[in-house]
Amino acid sequence: MAAPGDLLMLASLITVTTALYLAPTIIAALRQSRWTLTIMSLNMLAGWTIAGWLIALVWAVRSGKDESAATHQPELDASASR
Repeated sequence: MAAPGDLLMLASLITVTTALYLAPTIIAALRQSRWTLTIMSLNMLAGWTIAGWLIALVWAVRSGKDESAATHQPELDASASR
């Protein structure tokens, strides 16, 4: 039978490994990305490959609350140009 310390070590290892695997999803959710569900899907379906996990991680880090402000130009007020 396994010692209690061994079971604690196994539980810790499983927790840390799961958190690392889900890091792209966690990051996207914390950054309130509009792509969170898509990043989560990519992470679940292709995260087991190194390339899929890295793509999901980069996407999660590069997305966030201010993503719309960075991609859209501010509209000019029609009265300001007169």
